[in-house]
Amino acid sequence: MADRFLLADVGGTNTRLGLAEGGVLLPDSMRCYRNADFRGLDEILCAYLEASPTPIDALCAAVAGPVRGGRAQLTNHSWLIDAAELQAATGAG
Repeated sequence: MADRFLLADVGGTNTRLGLAEGGVLLPDSMRCYRNADFRGLDEILCAYLEASPTPIDALCAAVAGPVRGGRAQLTNHSWLIDAAELQAATGAG
């Protein structure tokens, strides 16, 4: 089986998630979450993976803000995103 990646597009208002396998986005896997309904990206990732339980090999997140030292501060939302916390939440390598 090809590597399975969880892809995240994190904006100030919404986060869009989907799975990719073998470099191809799986259209039926795409979901959109309202950020205001969650305390952080890790909660959204957990909600997604609970609704669609599947092991993932890696996570790739595009964020609206600077990334330094494995941490990202969104410029238009209060979240501070930490790579280690996302790895713990998803089990991604």
